[in-house]
Amino acid sequence: MAKTFAYRRQEVVRDKPMMAEFKIRWPGLFTVAERRECTLRALCVYLNEDPNILFKEYLDTDAVERELQHIILGIYSINVEGGDATTSPADVGIVIEGVEVLHDLRDIASASALMMGFIYALNLSYPKELKAFFEVLQKVFLQLDASRLSSKMFIQT
Repeated sequence: MAKTFAYRRQEVVRDKPMMAEFKIRWPGLFTVAERRECTLRALCVYLNEDPNILFKEYLDTDAVERELQHIILGIYSINVEGGDATTSPADVGIVIEGVEVLHDLRDIASASALMMGFIYALNLSYPKELKAFFEVLQKVFLQLDASRLSSKMFIQT
């Protein structure tokens, strides 16, 4: 992960690796769950919001339990130590107001969809730091109240 995108891109252009080598060196490019998670994180970055506010990654359950009560709204994943990009997390869950509401979810993208359901069903407000991210999910992807986009959405789209 220490190599930058530009360096990796230069490596691809210069070396022209075969597809089999791509799959060996960058297995995360070929898993649907990884691409969906990257898309969600990239959307946060594109909207100038910090994805680390929403998506929390841990290596053990103890760390999750210690930080759980401090999370207002978030998705956590407990990664398998020593796993690569194709290794599924040991656990993925949703935390709302310091309470774990769901766990043992399949992946980050599924957890994001379920979180939108919780927000909608419980009529929760979006966190101020992630308002644009959730507004795009609601109005662009889910088409809920899509006719009224905020000014930031008009600027970004």
